[in-house]
Amino acid sequence: MEDNYEGLRLASFDGGKGKAISQLEIICNLMHRLKMTHYANDSREVILPCEVFDLMGGCDTGGLIVIMLTRLEMSADETRVEFTKLCNDVFDVRNMSPSNKSARLRSALEDLLVRKDIPLDAKLNDGKGKDKRCPGFVVTLPRSSLTGKILFRTYDSRIAPPSSVTILDAALATCASQPEFLPVVIAEGDNVREEYLSAIMGAANPVHNVVTEAFHYFPTTTKVSSIVSFGCGYPSVVQLPTCTSKDERFEAYTQISEDCEKVAQKLQEEVSGLDIYFRLSVTQGVQRSVPLAYADGERDLIVSFTSEYLQDPEIDTLLERCVDCVHLRRGVRSIEYLAHRGGKLPTHKAIPALSTSFIAREEPYNELVRGVTGPSSASRQSIVVVSGMAGCGKTQLVVSFAHEHGTRFKHIFFIDGSSRTSIMRDLVTYVQNADSKYSQATFEEALDFLQDPLHSNHIVIYDNVDDVDLDLRDLIPKARHGCIIITTRNRTLGMLASEPSSSIELDVMSEKEAVQAMLKSSRLPSNDASDRIVTIISQKLGYLPVALIQAGSYIAEVGCTPEEYLELLEEHLSELMDIPAVDLQQRGAYATFDIAYKKLPQPIQNFLHILSFLHYANFPMASIATAVKNNFRYDPHSYVEREPLFEQAIEVLRSTFTSSGSWNALALNKMIVTMRKFSLATFTEGFNTRLLRIHLLCHSWANARIQDDRKALFVEAAIRLVVCGAQEPSLEQYLISHVEALFPGGELSANMCINDYAVCGDIFQNQGILDISVKIWQTTYAVVCEHTGVNSSLSRGAGGYLAQAFQRQGDYDNAEKIQKLLVESFRSELGEDDMETVAAKGELAITYQYQGRYAEAIELAEQVLQKRRESDEANDATTILTESNLAHMYFSLGRYSEAEKLQLEALKRYTEVSGPFHRYTLSMKDNLAKTYSAQDRLTEAEKLQVEVVDASKKHLGPTHPDTLVSMANLADTYAGQERYKEAEELRVLVFEGQKEKLGATHPRTLSSMDNLASTYSQMNRISDARRLQEEVVALYTETLGPTHPDTLIAMSNLAGSCFEMEEYETAEQLQSRVVVACRETVGITHPNTLSSMGHLSKTYRTQGRFEEARVFDNLMVEAYKVSLGETHPQTLGAMFNLAVTYRGLNKLKEAEEVQVHVLKYRKQRFGPLHQATMNALQSLARTYSDQNKYAEAAEIEAEIVEVCKTRSGEDHPETATAMMDLGVTYYYLNRFDEAEQIVSSLLKRYRENLGFDHPVTKSAITNLAAIYKAQGREKEAKKLKEE
Repeated sequence: MEDNYEGLRLASFDGGKGKAISQLEIICNLMHRLKMTHYANDSREVILPCEVFDLMGGCDTGGLIVIMLTRLEMSADETRVEFTKLCNDVFDVRNMSPSNKSARLRSALEDLLVRKDIPLDAKLNDGKGKDKRCPGFVVTLPRSSLTGKILFRTYDSRIAPPSSVTILDAALATCASQPEFLPVVIAEGDNVREEYLSAIMGAANPVHNVVTEAFHYFPTTTKVSSIVSFGCGYPSVVQLPTCTSKDERFEAYTQISEDCEKVAQKLQEEVSGLDIYFRLSVTQGVQRSVPLAYADGERDLIVSFTSEYLQDPEIDTLLERCVDCVHLRRGVRSIEYLAHRGGKLPTHKAIPALSTSFIAREEPYNELVRGVTGPSSASRQSIVVVSGMAGCGKTQLVVSFAHEHGTRFKHIFFIDGSSRTSIMRDLVTYVQNADSKYSQATFEEALDFLQDPLHSNHIVIYDNVDDVDLDLRDLIPKARHGCIIITTRNRTLGMLASEPSSSIELDVMSEKEAVQAMLKSSRLPSNDASDRIVTIISQKLGYLPVALIQAGSYIAEVGCTPEEYLELLEEHLSELMDIPAVDLQQRGAYATFDIAYKKLPQPIQNFLHILSFLHYANFPMASIATAVKNNFRYDPHSYVEREPLFEQAIEVLRSTFTSSGSWNALALNKMIVTMRKFSLATFTEGFNTRLLRIHLLCHSWANARIQDDRKALFVEAAIRLVVCGAQEPSLEQYLISHVEALFPGGELSANMCINDYAVCGDIFQNQGILDISVKIWQTTYAVVCEHTGVNSSLSRGAGGYLAQAFQRQGDYDNAEKIQKLLVESFRSELGEDDMETVAAKGELAITYQYQGRYAEAIELAEQVLQKRRESDEANDATTILTESNLAHMYFSLGRYSEAEKLQLEALKRYTEVSGPFHRYTLSMKDNLAKTYSAQDRLTEAEKLQVEVVDASKKHLGPTHPDTLVSMANLADTYAGQERYKEAEELRVLVFEGQKEKLGATHPRTLSSMDNLASTYSQMNRISDARRLQEEVVALYTETLGPTHPDTLIAMSNLAGSCFEMEEYETAEQLQSRVVVACRETVGITHPNTLSSMGHLSKTYRTQGRFEEARVFDNLMVEAYKVSLGETHPQTLGAMFNLAVTYRGLNKLKEAEEVQVHVLKYRKQRFGPLHQATMNALQSLARTYSDQNKYAEAAEIEAEIVEVCKTRSGEDHPETATAMMDLGVTYYYLNRFDEAEQIVSSLLKRYRENLGFDHPVTKSAITNLAAIYKAQGREKEAKKLKEE
């Protein structure tokens, strides 16, 4: 370098990892042109860049190149060779840990220094001062302050003390981009150690630093002849194919860091017209999609694209101009001028760096891009609001956008939105630095700058606008151009968005994103074993980004395994969440919540503490209004006196929810708005309520921040809120999860009142979770007996609830034992006619019914009803329910007319007492519909059931147990109408509702699954039915045991499918097991036992084993006669099957006697048109025919024909079959003319509708030919057959 500084030549090298090979190709070409054009006669073989340029600066691998060209004084070609070697040995290597990759880079650089005969501890600044050919520097970032860049120089600077950093450490630091390499630890001064990273995250294009450093190094009046900026490729043109796996993640990280063109374009604008600035960066091919570690073929493509770039005529002209400026050194402008125009470092904050564990989130990122750059952005100001809870990644999402799309905007302002003061300060600072005309701008003038159409291409990011009292509207420029992005916890700021889709409510990560974030922050390899444990950890942390990074950082720092961390998390969640992450953000999850907590009103703080003892999701806000109605004192089971804590908890609830004196919809909305402003909760619409959900880590944090001596108080308040909410039946479905949180597994916790515990038993019972309900009532009964004595009224009351719980669970024996004891207790103390005694008898009668002891049940129930009607309580709700229960018993006995009469009366009276939409009113209406169905009045049944389903959905909710039961009953009616598709749709809804509400293995879920399988059977989808039934049997066996009644019913249904598939041996084995188990568990006369016998008997008959079938058929007939009577439908059905067995045994006389009896009483009970009556007619007709009693058969068959015509019409196949049977019987009676008339008319119809070759047509021809022959019409018979 010449001694005078006339016409400084400055060079800048961008960061870009392996893509820096492109800028080396360019500088090699530039050096070659200089040599051939201006130094052709020079004896030296090459011209060194350090001889040509007066100062060089670089970032990342561009910084490494600067060290090679300046401190090591290497030629461009030699540097290219060495850099290619480094790419092969280090930068291109994939799937290597940061520590191994850093070690390999160190080794490669040490090898280079050895080959250059330079000591490994040689300093970057060797002290030669201005004697060296060309000073150079590299840009790095200290990990402790990522917004402040540090320059390591080969020279002394008047603005910074000398550095003792070695060449090796400087080279390593400038390349230490994360997560590919570890930070580089460098000791400076008094042994102060600092970690350094590559500045690719904030200063990838150091051209401004080059100008500023020249200003501080050379005399300020020195002029500049050329500034050459070597880039690694323009960021938004034709792309190379993307890579996968870890490389793809690295690429996503650095895509945001490499946008150097914005800096280049800004300098171009600042020195426009001077013709001294040359930006040399390939405009085709070398883009973001080139991975940090790429294959040789991909590097070859970069070289190829660079070669094409250099051959472009425009670039050739640019290079020739550059060569002339570099060679001639004509000074154009002073370095002082340029420093103030293009080199002055901004005093405002730079766009923050991304977290080293940043994971791109595709869906919200695309929403952000659409909001900023969508079609409407061209004609109006775009305002995008990104809201969400603390730690969910709002700022990182926006920062990634700013890095990715920054070159599209002339100005990007990143504003601290924490206060009005910070917003005004940052905005003014940015504008003052953006344009020298505004160097003294006020805030109003800064807004004017942004509102001026001349400055329309800007984006202003207001970050962390979390002060709920801050009015942001007058701090935003009002214009028809530009873009505003706001990040905030305050979801209500979404109203500022320019359109609804521009309000982005950022949620937690997806499971896939969460696992990636944890793996990246923990530096763990991805494999099945670690991924599985990391997935579990991610779930427990609620997929919250800040917590995930915190966890991964802890794993990396401590060196524990994911399994070990999971164990720690189970026991020490709070402690772990208080430890800040060891990454660029250095935050802990709980710390982010603490910031918001301090600003919350006291009632919201209290509410969060209360919620922390409940489940984190689906708290029904309507329960607050329900609780307020009784002043938080709802206490339906007052078994024991309340402790002082009860009143203290009520006071907390009052101060939380009625501090203003009342609670109403306005108060509810105010609370919701406040919680939304702090992004502490999300709200969704449930049935008749809004449902609150807080993040599970926010949930655990709120609990951890309660003082130990106040935890019992907030637990009591939480219990009060849940218990009071149980007054409203429609809320119970949402309270279940909160009860389970308060009483895990249904266990009574210490210091919790038995009164509240009992209410939880009610909730579980009403929602069909019967095992826990029984457990709660057993505990309650024991505690009450202990406190008040076994024979106290309170103990008897608790015993009644326990018996009811057993009854609902299907444990009828235990229910009966308790109910009998209660009856005797009430009788002995209060007397036979006391209403307490009568009520206990009524419950016992219901249990008898469930046990199949119908006669005893009805006798007792009729006594109960009579007593109630004679009492002062004749018209109360309990008496009406007693009527309804008795009607149901009549129904079970097949006494449908009596049942219907009583049901109509009870329904009318209960509607008057409790209203048309009370759950018991709807249940009564549903029972009446079932009575209609049993009488084959399916249209009437359907009408009622549709009303019940609609009302239940509206007043109880679509997934309430009563609603699902009514839907299942409607499905039964549809199936009876052969509307199987509609039945299936309802069955699926019921099954999915039960599964979601109760779980996949709950008995009610399995029952609905079994019902769905039955519908498949009716649709002749036997394989589908069997698949479901096998699953049901397996789950019942696992959960309830192999001999539980529900298991046996499911097994019997499975046997039915095996039977339909003609797998009779399998069906028989299953049915035999069911019969044996039923006999042992419920007795031989129980309905379940008799039903299972009927199925086994049918299988025997099908196999021709009629004698074995007869044994069971006789047992069933006699048992049904005793329990149900001779005319009950089930008795008649058993007799019908016995007749079929008699026919199989050729005992036709016995069969006839039974069938005559069955037909008589089916006609009486069902009428002539019912299918059961039709079956009896057809069976008896066949028996008559088999005995040659053709006259009797003809009489029955004629009746069948008339029934078919009435039911189905004359042209229906059913009618045609009946007519053919009658025609054949006439033939046997020698009534040939009548036979001919019937058969010939049918044959004509068959020929027209079915064709000549159909089997039915051929059978008719055979029958008619036989009639002709019997009439002596041989020729006609022969002709008919020939046809």
